[in-house]
Amino acid sequence: MEVVERHAMFGGEMLTFTHLSASCGFAMRCRAFTPPGFSSEAPATWPCLVALGGLTASEVNFATKVATVQRAAAERGLVVIFPDTSPRGQQDDPHPLLGEGASYYVDATEAGWGNWKMFSYVTKDLPDLVVSSFRGDRARIGIMGHSMGGQGAIVAFLRSDAFVSCSAFAPVSNPSAIGPGTAPAWRAFSEYLGGGDAEAPDDAPWRDAWRSYDACELLKRYDGPPKKLLVDQGAADPKLKVLGSERLKDAANDKVQLTYRLQEGYDHELGCFVASFAEEHVHYHADAVAPRSALAALRAFLYV
Repeated sequence: MEVVERHAMFGGEMLTFTHLSASCGFAMRCRAFTPPGFSSEAPATWPCLVALGGLTASEVNFATKVATVQRAAAERGLVVIFPDTSPRGQQDDPHPLLGEGASYYVDATEAGWGNWKMFSYVTKDLPDLVVSSFRGDRARIGIMGHSMGGQGAIVAFLRSDAFVSCSAFAPVSNPSAIGPGTAPAWRAFSEYLGGGDAEAPDDAPWRDAWRSYDACELLKRYDGPPKKLLVDQGAADPKLKVLGSERLKDAANDKVQLTYRLQEGYDHELGCFVASFAEEHVHYHADAVAPRSALAALRAFLYV
C-alpha cells in the first residue's frame, strides 16, 4: 500500500492510497478514514466499514460529499474504506454507462473485461486489505453503498461471509428484470456477463449469471444464517422505477430481516439524501461490528 495524500479530519485522519489488487491484477485507488487514536497500539484490531460508490463515481465522491460518515465513524471508532468503483486505465468504453466508474461490482466474464473482477475485489481483496494495512478485525467488517454501490453491497453481503452488517441507499435492486426501466444495468450486464435478449428462454445460461448479481433474486433464494439489511430510499428519487428498490420488500424472506424506509421528500443526491441519513447508517453498523467501540477501548487503555 502506498499513501499518496493525508489530511486531519474529525480528530482522525483521511488517507488516499493505492494498493495492488490480486483480483483485478493492478493498482486500485482508495480513500480511508482512521478514527481518533488509530495510531496507538491499543486496541490491537479495529472494526471497519466499506462504503461503495455509485455509477460514474470514484473513490473521492462518497468520502467528500458524505463527510457525515467520517464524523460518526470518529465517534464510534470505525475505520472506513472508500474504494474506487472500477479499475482505471486498463479498459474503458466511450459509453457513459460502461467501463470506468460503471463496474456494477460484478466479476465480468466477457472478452475484453478480464480486469473487471469487482465482486472478488470487494469480497476478498478489501477484507484482506483492512486486516493487513489497517489492523482491521476480519470478523467485524460492515458494508454499505449508494445506488450501484448499494447493489454491490447487498450482493456482497448475501453471497459471501466477508461482512457482518449491510445497509444501502437507493440500491439498484432488480437488474435482471430486463426491460426499459432497467436500461443502465441492462447495458452493463450484457457487456460484462453476456446475454440480454428479453425473448431468450428463462433457462438461458446468462440469466443465472445476471441473477447472481441481482439483490431481489438473491433475497428470494437466500437460505443461509439469519441476516439484517437496512435500506433507505428517497420517495422523490427520479430513478425510483429504474432502481426497483421497492421490490426488495416482496423478495425478502424470513431469513433476512429487511428494514426498508421510504424517505419522503428526498431524491437520489449523494451529498443531500445520503448525507442526511449516513450517520444513522454508521451507527447501525457500529452496533453490529463494534458494540464496544474501538474508541471506548482506547480510552480505557489510556485512562485506567
